[in-house]
Amino acid sequence: MRRGITTRRRNSIISGICLTLMLGLFACSDSKTVYEDSYQTDQGEWSKDKVYSFTYNVTDTVSAHNILFNVRHTGLYPRMNLYLFTSVESPGGGEINDTLEIYLADKRGKWLGKGWGDIWTRKVTYKRNVRFPKKGDYIFNIRHGERTDVLSEILDLGIEIEQIKK
Repeated sequence: MRRGITTRRRNSIISGICLTLMLGLFACSDSKTVYEDSYQTDQGEWSKDKVYSFTYNVTDTVSAHNILFNVRHTGLYPRMNLYLFTSVESPGGGEINDTLEIYLADKRGKWLGKGWGDIWTRKVTYKRNVRFPKKGDYIFNIRHGERTDVLSEILDLGIEIEQIKK
């Protein structure tokens, strides 16, 4: 009887190592989070007058960034989408206003994003490949754009800014 590793076993080990290395390479992201913040709504209710503000201090005017919004809601949210009115105030007083529609469910009513129990989180890209032209504080103001005074079943609203690696 021969001692040591058989060819079949050796190939199996090598395949496992190669698979692990490949998964590690694909798991490496081409971006990194440089800012993240979120707010909880008032017991799952968001008044149309409530504006959530996020301040990001820009020190890097060379790198490109992705800006993402995170919405956490319950399974009782009565719509398939959510409209957001946004404004971005830049250092020096400039302001850009925008409207964003976020789909929280597909046409058949299946929630999009990640869920656990009756809570769902949806991360959506707001802007890609953004370069901030000036150093200083950029203020992102967000309010809901639904045709109701109080929006129910929205638990949290957040923002994430990723620096795109070169």
